[in-house]
Amino acid sequence: MPSKTEKFQQNSRLANLWQHSIAGKIQTGLDQLLTQNKSLILELGCGGGNYALALAGKNPKQNIIGIDIQGERPWHGATRAQAKNLTNVFSANFH
Repeated sequence: MPSKTEKFQQNSRLANLWQHSIAGKIQTGLDQLLTQNKSLILELGCGGGNYALALAGKNPKQNIIGIDIQGERPWHGATRAQAKNLTNVFSANFH
């Protein structure tokens, strides 16, 4: 398991994880989602993304965004979503 610092460094390389410190990444991601004909579910305080991942798996026609202020927490959800090939779930952090 990567350290907290390593997770922060990996956040910028995860296409499904948006963070405010990466200029434009949140806006670009939201723009892409809002052009799709899918409903959008936001989970505030998503932690490691367990609930968002479960929703994404059960609702493939909806987009789910998990948001947390702790930068390492959304990393867990984003990496697990990629491992499960879930393309309708995204993470965002505002640390």
